[in-house]
Amino acid sequence: MKQTDSDTSVRLPAPLVSVIIPTYQRADRIYQTVMSALQQTFTDVEVIVIDDASTDHTVDVIQGIDDSRLRLIVHQINRGGNAARQSGIDAAKGTWVAFLDSDDLWEPDKLSKQLTRLKEAGPQYHFCYTWFDLQLDDGSVLPAQKVAIEGMGRPELLGVHLIGTFSTMMISRETLHQAGGLDPTLPSCQDWDLILRVSPMTGICVVPEVLTHYWHGDGERISTRSSSVVEGHYRIYQKLRRHYPELPAAHVESSQRYIMGVLAHHGATRQLLEIIKEIYPRLLSRGNLTFTARMVGRSIRRQISRVGTHA
Repeated sequence: MKQTDSDTSVRLPAPLVSVIIPTYQRADRIYQTVMSALQQTFTDVEVIVIDDASTDHTVDVIQGIDDSRLRLIVHQINRGGNAARQSGIDAAKGTWVAFLDSDDLWEPDKLSKQLTRLKEAGPQYHFCYTWFDLQLDDGSVLPAQKVAIEGMGRPELLGVHLIGTFSTMMISRETLHQAGGLDPTLPSCQDWDLILRVSPMTGICVVPEVLTHYWHGDGERISTRSSSVVEGHYRIYQKLRRHYPELPAAHVESSQRYIMGVLAHHGATRQLLEIIKEIYPRLLSRGNLTFTARMVGRSIRRQISRVGTHA
């Protein structure tokens, strides 16, 4: 199969669900991920894998899977996760789009249960997520964070990143297009950014079961690169500021504390102080001042530790 930035598959009738799998350097895991999509009990799907210029054998593994529903797009240069997802969205033919990261796995009835839940929720609902657990390299599993927030414009889903990962999400292709697609420049918080984009447009519902398994093993990931985490969260904060006037004060405070905690954990003292300066009047209560001082202290310690490690 020729490696190009275009879709190289044979065109088939439009499916109901397009599964979009962006991948990079995942030759060791991509087979299991693709098969967990192809082996769904709901079979009216196309599975679009977008290889983001891998230099390992990822493409060879994908080409070795014999299933007419599988489509492959290959980027000639590495463009990042959201750019790869957007290539998949642009090529998708399904009414619904489900995202699956190339190191995660689905339970066989994941898509079926989401479609059923969306039908139950009604025509105003165009977004459905599931619960997920975290799979570690040693075979152990961290318990699921069981978020069960549903409805239209729920502030809890805006201010804090609760849904957690693209791999739980199903969304109508029309809603994705109306939201303007994904932001390819965002280095992290890409899934949270999607929630911010679509929450004002559609109802959000959940299947309250662990149907997605998120791999949290060793290796290079966005979550292991502090610079990406810091930039992504700081940019998300800038977007969240536009929503804060519409949110209850308690949700605004929870959101700001969440962002400050992430920045402190990664030693991003400059960005942390910029936020503190901006929201200073809200920090005058004793509890907020104590929390803020603790975050500044943590950030400085992390920064000193990082400098010492590289010295």
